[in-house]
Amino acid sequence: MPANHISKALMPNFNDIRFLQESLQLAHKGKGFCYPNPAVGSVIVNENQEIISVGFHQAAGKAHAEVNALKNLPNNYKTNSELTLYVTLEPCAHFGKTPPCVNAIIESKVISRVVYGYKDPNPNVLGKGADLLVNNNIECEYVSCKEIDIFYEPYKLWLKTQKPFITAKLAITLNGMIANHDSTPFKITGDIINKFTHQNRQSTDAILTTAETIISDNPKLNARIGDTHTKKKLYIIDRCLKLPEDANIFKTSSSLTVFYSKPISDSKKSLLCNKGCQLVEVSNSNKELDLKAIIAQIGKDGVHSLWVEAGGRLFASLLRQKLLQKAFIYIAPKWVNHGKIAFPNGFEVEKLPGKKAFRQYGEDVLCELTF
Repeated sequence: MPANHISKALMPNFNDIRFLQESLQLAHKGKGFCYPNPAVGSVIVNENQEIISVGFHQAAGKAHAEVNALKNLPNNYKTNSELTLYVTLEPCAHFGKTPPCVNAIIESKVISRVVYGYKDPNPNVLGKGADLLVNNNIECEYVSCKEIDIFYEPYKLWLKTQKPFITAKLAITLNGMIANHDSTPFKITGDIINKFTHQNRQSTDAILTTAETIISDNPKLNARIGDTHTKKKLYIIDRCLKLPEDANIFKTSSSLTVFYSKPISDSKKSLLCNKGCQLVEVSNSNKELDLKAIIAQIGKDGVHSLWVEAGGRLFASLLRQKLLQKAFIYIAPKWVNHGKIAFPNGFEVEKLPGKKAFRQYGEDVLCELTF
């Protein structure tokens, strides 16, 4: 490692952490829109420790965070300045859909120091961007930041395994009910925790559900925050291709991929293909599709993070096969007799595996399980 490429993982100063956290807030704006790239945020600071420019990676194929921050610099800082650039992820030094970020930093001639908060596990990047900056007389430092480490967990997992970081959500009553006895839905949780759901939909790369959920609830499965409705990439487990032609998701998703198993009539396949669905055949055992094969295909599509919204059956299968990294169980202060129970074999939160944390959202309680 070159002498002026310094690791400050164990000795960060307050300002470095503060500006990296500001960069992280910007990275969150791009989360859920950048795959197969990671979301990244960046700020540029002057010698008076003032933020003078910001940028974030908005979508794959668009300019990276550092380039946007440099582009947004005020004109009076675009010549002969000694500025520090903070960025959540080590700047890249290779050509992808866009040129290397280190080239833009070097060519700007206004950055004298770069501080990044996560060592890129991509072997095409790791250490190369930092070394190139140092070789061009730009001080480069890595500063560890716990919040940034957590932020890039899905990216790290995807690079290592080519599989997404999976989070499943399930809403239940106090006695474990998820629907009426005839499977018709009812409002279980309140508006505050429902807002949490939409925030998670927006910040995830894709959503997974089942045909049974679509048939029962006819959900939109988009992210609705204020007046903004964001379409998401949607995957559906539909063994027999039962999706109704008038389902909301045909209008409210950015793309649809349906997993099924044969035999299925060509007419049914054609109907869904004509509505814009990509059909993927998956092996079938005991009337259940191979979940591991489904997850592997989603990973091949470049999805880093996957949000699962379905019933207790899929939730339990993912849990049983140890395919989840995280789960959210919403528990509403309601008691419903003669309803549809989430888990026919019984359900006790305290007996579920994983590390548990509880938070309150209005009248509802969220149990977060980390595996």
